[in-house]
Amino acid sequence: MDIKTQFLKQLKAIDQLQLKKGDYSITGSGPLAIRNLRAAVDVDILVTSAVWQELIKRYSPYDEKHIRIGQMEIWGDFINLTKGP
Repeated sequence: MDIKTQFLKQLKAIDQLQLKKGDYSITGSGPLAIRNLRAAVDVDILVTSAVWQELIKRYSPYDEKHIRIGQMEIWGDFINLTKGP
């Protein structure tokens, strides 16, 4: 199985979170994996502040800015690029 096909399978986990398009972006090795350039061990997701507040009600962060759900790493902030509350 090629890198892109494997990564597309990993992306299906995002559907379980029921996030709206525009409220998150895929970062890290994801853009490389979708282009079949490099394998992605996990899916790194940057979410808006509002989505982060909803997610921390359902999932326990392992620190103040990150949640791990299966092979997804969710970032509530990334070098202060996300909008504040």
